[in-house]
Amino acid sequence: MRKHSIPTLLALLILTGCHDNAPVTHEPVGYNIYAAGSWYGRADTDSSTMYIYDADSLTLIDSLTFPDVADDAVASPDGRHLYIQFWPYHQPAVGRYIAKYNLLSRHVVWSRESSQATQPRLYDNGNLLVCYPELINPTSGQVIGRLDESPYAGWRLANGPAHGTEVCAISIANAPNRDSAIVAMDIRTGTRRGWFVPRLAVNGPPLRISHARLHPDGRRVLCSGAASSVQDAWFVVGDCETGEQLFSARLSTPSYEIAISHDGAIAVVVDEGNPAFGYGWPAVYIFDLNSYQLLARLDGTDGLVYWPGRAQFLPGDRRVALMPDNHMIVTGWLQTLDLTSLTPEFVIDTPWFEPFLGAFTVGPR
Repeated sequence: MRKHSIPTLLALLILTGCHDNAPVTHEPVGYNIYAAGSWYGRADTDSSTMYIYDADSLTLIDSLTFPDVADDAVASPDGRHLYIQFWPYHQPAVGRYIAKYNLLSRHVVWSRESSQATQPRLYDNGNLLVCYPELINPTSGQVIGRLDESPYAGWRLANGPAHGTEVCAISIANAPNRDSAIVAMDIRTGTRRGWFVPRLAVNGPPLRISHARLHPDGRRVLCSGAASSVQDAWFVVGDCETGEQLFSARLSTPSYEIAISHDGAIAVVVDEGNPAFGYGWPAVYIFDLNSYQLLARLDGTDGLVYWPGRAQFLPGDRRVALMPDNHMIVTGWLQTLDLTSLTPEFVIDTPWFEPFLGAFTVGPR
């Protein structure tokens, strides 16, 4: 791998990141990518613009401006609404809030306070909105439950398939095995099923888990974590019903996000790395979950833009959309990965030279 200083890499990215998109050969997918660029910390008032890109051609087709900084978003299954979490940056006394936004009428349907800065997620085919620790009725905006109450106490919820109500839950109690066990948990009832402890050796100490995701088959759990140090990081797949460890692969650092294709065949693991601290280069790993093989590891030498953070599969599972790690980057962009050729595709720079703040989702038009 060629070695460059971080300032040189960033300069190269800024100079080369802006280019015309290549012709698109994919079939139309009927979906959009929603990503918010935010102007904050430079004026008395802050704002966000939600840029709406056609997910097939990756052309900018619309934009929406909001009065506060957008933290995150999720699109409804019918494509008519966005659930957006906002951060009133210049109003310390005002907490984060989540709003349901009608994309057709351009009006807020409802809004309510959101007690923590967590990604809003839709489950049960869009009939349940989770913005930790609240369970919210998406139609009315009313809180119907809280996840920090029993039987959820002592567990950290992670991702799960959107079509059900089960998610991964990571144990954060019972030292000395802190952050060690993963189960499948029903977020409506709190029912827990299975038990998986990722280890690098039989009877060895468990990994300290940082991220986890429940596979669409309801049995497998995908997780990342560290062993003896942050540099000793791994991606692990296990069966939460039998407790069997099915696969493990080395990472540079515990991953920023794990994305799974809609058919469950491919996993994309985003590794933020940090060469300044000797943690390796930011990279994206693509794994085959049927054969348990590493299909590709992509980094800056392959055309991957620094620093990747968020990842979502586009419909059809032929491409993945990436968004930067907002802690490391100073300009917003979107990039897609072609999973047929296993190469990075397009780079789209935001109209504002400002950081993205995590508002990123893929949904029907």
